[in-house]
Amino acid sequence: MKLIQNFILFLPKVIFCKVLDKEQSIQVLNKYFLEHISPLIFDIITENDFYFKVTKKRCSKYGDFKPLHNGKSKITVNNDLDKDHFLTTFLHEFAHFKVWQKVKNLQNPHGELWKLEFYNLLNEFHNQGGFSVGLSEQLLKTFRKRNNTISFSKNKMSEILSRNISEDVRFLKDLSPKEQFIDSKGNAFEILEKRRTRFLCRNIKTKRLFLIHGLFKIKTI
Repeated sequence: MKLIQNFILFLPKVIFCKVLDKEQSIQVLNKYFLEHISPLIFDIITENDFYFKVTKKRCSKYGDFKPLHNGKSKITVNNDLDKDHFLTTFLHEFAHFKVWQKVKNLQNPHGELWKLEFYNLLNEFHNQGGFSVGLSEQLLKTFRKRNNTISFSKNKMSEILSRNISEDVRFLKDLSPKEQFIDSKGNAFEILEKRRTRFLCRNIKTKRLFLIHGLFKIKTI
């Protein structure tokens, strides 16, 4: 019986480290991916040398890749993402893992090699029907326009994701410095400045500073 030992659920205040069989693991993965691609995700996790964690929501990022001291690596994805966004975030971080396996270097994390890996993964899962119809149509248009796959970037993927979301949803990137907003927990922030794809924001109550991604969903004050 094939076991998945490197799938770890990370929940608020509790860490579960379970050894599950394939059927149990796929049932868990079905919560985050379309059911027909969960077996493909299972194979990726079990056939590669990284830990996979589903984490609680983080304001500063949707996912993360990190090499560990024991020779393994860790991929994390936030648990509050819809299935399209969860898959693209997972593939984004898995592309980092694949680059790390080749060059063992994170100095240029979104360079040409990463762009090619990310593009190829998106194309593969698009062909497998891993995305919703709306996002698949956007990806297909993008693939047809791009003869040079190297030019496909994480910013282009973020743009496609934002177009695929309901028009009544507002993102942090829609605001300007000095504007204020509220997150899903009711915390109020003020934007101080933009830094590439993230914004430096100050919690109005605690005065703490946060770097928050431009695609963070917000409510304006």
